[in-house]
Amino acid sequence: MRRCWGITRNLNRCGRTGPWGLFCSEHRRQPIVWVSFIIFTVIAGTASIYSLFYPSSGLIKTQIQSPQPILSCILDEHPSQKGFLLFTLKNEGQIDAKSIRVNHLTMRYSLDEKKIRVIIGDGGSKLEYNEPGQNWLFIPTLGPNKISSKLTGDSVWPDESACVNILYYHIAFLTPDMTSKEKTCMFFVEGNQLYSYEEYKSHELFPFINLEIKRALAYDVPKFHTLGSHKKQ
Repeated sequence: MRRCWGITRNLNRCGRTGPWGLFCSEHRRQPIVWVSFIIFTVIAGTASIYSLFYPSSGLIKTQIQSPQPILSCILDEHPSQKGFLLFTLKNEGQIDAKSIRVNHLTMRYSLDEKKIRVIIGDGGSKLEYNEPGQNWLFIPTLGPNKISSKLTGDSVWPDESACVNILYYHIAFLTPDMTSKEKTCMFFVEGNQLYSYEEYKSHELFPFINLEIKRALAYDVPKFHTLGSHKKQ
């Protein structure tokens, strides 16, 4: 005969004795309650405190970014053809950029008419004085710290005080794992002064010209995607 190890409602030990192992028939489910209590309170609380002071390295993971090509756009006056602009693409990343396609568009903002004058003709978008286009420049591979340059056909005109010229470049390329990337670069020419996009953002005309650029790209030149010197971007 053994005394029951169960706990009564008054938190006293059960006084029954009988031919059972540890608990009488009334308290035979108490071990399950005790085990559940220990698991969900004591052990769980201990685990929380331990993780607070001794964080597991498996719970803190730093995502390691794989190297990527970083393409920057540089626009400067051509060293030997004074007044004309030279576009240069440089890979400042650690790996190759592949299948680089550069689309070039030049827009002219009239200060008198307060709008961009773009003519859409056969064979692509044609501007008043320059003919850009799709795949204006194709570079199969551009390695780290390598450059590729091309004369734009645009120029810094000293007498062009009646307009602002916007030189827009859309660059699409592939990383070595064949991931497609895009980038846009934009430059502004006012008179004989060349500005990068960041420099021209503080110009008093920028809010008005920027609205016209969005309108022109959205409606007048649907083939061009939206991609942003010495000027560099």
